[in-house]
Amino acid sequence: PREVLAIVGESGSGKSVAMLAVMGLLPNTATVKADRMAFDGIDLLALSPSERRKIVGKDISMIFQEPIASLNPCFTA
Repeated sequence: PREVLAIVGESGSGKSVAMLAVMGLLPNTATVKADRMAFDGIDLLALSPSERRKIVGKDISMIFQEPIASLNPCFTA
């Protein structure tokens, strides 16, 4: 609880694509190849879309390159 993980790396290293895969937001034409993909003990590869929606946005989220569009300093969680 209350842990934050940041994925950082050079431009073009695949950070966005990797996180979109974790959140299940890649297009249907994309193929995710992973032996294991888990979050908080939950197997993300086995989740149905409705089960994944319960986690993404609440427990897993992504701040895009322009954080000012995503972050409001007046809002507290």
